[in-house]
Amino acid sequence: MAVAAAAGYLWFVPVIPWPVLRGAPVEALPHGEFVLSSQPPGAEVLVDGISSGVTPVALRLTAGNHTIVATAAEGGSQQFAVAVPAGETASRHLVFEAPPDVALPAGPPPEVARAAVEPPAPDLPGFVTLVAPFDVQLYENGNFLGSGASERVRVPPGRHVFTLVNDALGYRVEEVVNVGAGRSVRRLVNRPSALLSVNAEPWADVFISGKSFGETPLANISLPVGHYQLTLRHPTLGDREIATTVRADRPNRLAVDMRR
Repeated sequence: MAVAAAAGYLWFVPVIPWPVLRGAPVEALPHGEFVLSSQPPGAEVLVDGISSGVTPVALRLTAGNHTIVATAAEGGSQQFAVAVPAGETASRHLVFEAPPDVALPAGPPPEVARAAVEPPAPDLPGFVTLVAPFDVQLYENGNFLGSGASERVRVPPGRHVFTLVNDALGYRVEEVVNVGAGRSVRRLVNRPSALLSVNAEPWADVFISGKSFGETPLANISLPVGHYQLTLRHPTLGDREIATTVRADRPNRLAVDMRR
């Protein structure tokens, strides 16, 4: 009887697109990646009853649940269900033992034989998704990887130090991420706060994004870095609408003469 064991590593193999049922276009549905390997390799793979190659194999599947059947060349079979996450990678490693009625040839001790037969730990790449509170440029070791508020990058397994930059906000942070072989890591990046001081002549009530902060002079208002719309209100001099940016890298000060 075949025995299967899950592991967090696999061989690197090309991705095979999976057909979408019920006539929907392939790109119209969310997809993920499922990577399956086995020891020994060469097991026939069925996905939802459809032949999908032999192990090791990487499949591009519609996100959701699928039924996998893997049959080894020696006749052992293993069936299991897998949930494929949208935009990410799931993986599994199966180990098929020799049937008890098959005589193993004479050779070195079992531990030596296993070392000779089993492949070294595969070096599959992983995936990292960094979700920032605003658009950033993403770098690693000075190399530009992409830009946006959510960037998914393919990296080798191990420790990675990413730098996230937004020059307009004076924002620059480092995120350290450890990635396992064939694994996906999703990290939410915190939004830092900075201080804003507001003064007005002769004085004014201050509203930031519609919220009242009191009467000037106001010092050390703590706000998340970003862009804001301020309203300065005086009973006889009227309202003044001002756009300002709260940066992370320097003091933020705003002075307004309501008489002008």
